[in-house]
Amino acid sequence: QGLLDRNLAAVLISPPCYRASRPPTVISPQQVHGLLESVDRQEPVGRRSYAILLLLTTYGLRPMDVSRLRLDDLQWREQRLALVQKKTGQVVVLPLLPEVAAAIYDYLRHDRAPELLDRRVFVSLNWPHRPVCARTICDIVVLAMQEASLSWGRTKHLRTSVATHLLRQGEAFSTIQEVLGHRTAETTQRYAVTDVELLRQVIEETER
Repeated sequence: QGLLDRNLAAVLISPPCYRASRPPTVISPQQVHGLLESVDRQEPVGRRSYAILLLLTTYGLRPMDVSRLRLDDLQWREQRLALVQKKTGQVVVLPLLPEVAAAIYDYLRHDRAPELLDRRVFVSLNWPHRPVCARTICDIVVLAMQEASLSWGRTKHLRTSVATHLLRQGEAFSTIQEVLGHRTAETTQRYAVTDVELLRQVIEETER
């Protein structure tokens, strides 16, 4: 109200705000299916988007890791995917599942320019075919979310959904922590708050 000559807002003690204090937003398996089905795979941009979305919804990869994915990371004969995570610097080895492999192969065969020197998997569809950045991948997700009537969804929700679904399928926290590149087990255990039964499992594991 202008009663003071000095603004004291900076010295007021505010309520504590803890990081990750709210349960993560989870997209159901049915919604993930609808998201993938909303992509038009008859067009080049759709085939590329579908391959990217499968990597995000299957493995919970970060957009930066998808953008950094290289052709050499795709070990077709061994049926596995090996990449260095940007955030942790650690190598993560994942099974190259048939559906994911088929989508990537479809995009590589029909839409990625074969003469490129850059080894990044995902590049722009038009000349000069620059590598797709993490920001573009996030835009691809937002557009697909809108097409699937999930306008509230963001890329981070795909990652949290993968973690939560794996927990509900009985995967160990340590395995999910390694796949998602979490530095601490507490980060992985946070996903259990979306399910009462999972919370009970966390407590039991902690007490062992």
